[in-house]
Amino acid sequence: MNLTSFPVKKWEPGRYRDPYLREDLMDYGILMDTLETGVNWDILHEVHQLVREFVKSRPQTICMTHASHFYAQGTNLYFIFIIKEDDVDAYRKFQEGIIDKIQKSGGSLSHHHGVGRMIAKWMPEHLGTEQMNVLKALKTHFDPNNIMNPGKQLLNL
Repeated sequence: MNLTSFPVKKWEPGRYRDPYLREDLMDYGILMDTLETGVNWDILHEVHQLVREFVKSRPQTICMTHASHFYAQGTNLYFIFIIKEDDVDAYRKFQEGIIDKIQKSGGSLSHHHGVGRMIAKWMPEHLGTEQMNVLKALKTHFDPNNIMNPGKQLLNL
């Protein structure tokens, strides 16, 4: 067996089937989700430790982490968490706590999945006023009628 293809052979059969397990688990109040961040090598350990510490502070919560992309300057961290929660607002507060820890420990708001409505409120602090103004100017220029993703990352357009 070719060891370089072994992980792919194990993952591939469930690639499109396994995500549907989330729906079945939700019938029992069990939520499984992920958040990702890009980190430089020098802060990798701190980001990992602070996020896991926050997630594990919640009783009976599972937190798994892996990195799947590697660069000269750093890597990504995917935090996979499994919690028992029926209250949507409590779940959102939990997610916001994770994002806040990522942001405050120096991780990026995303790696390659992008920033949407859930993470948008952290963008001004994360990028700064000047960068936000550039994004807004580009959005206004290329989408003057605000028809592409209105009210998403750039909440006040």
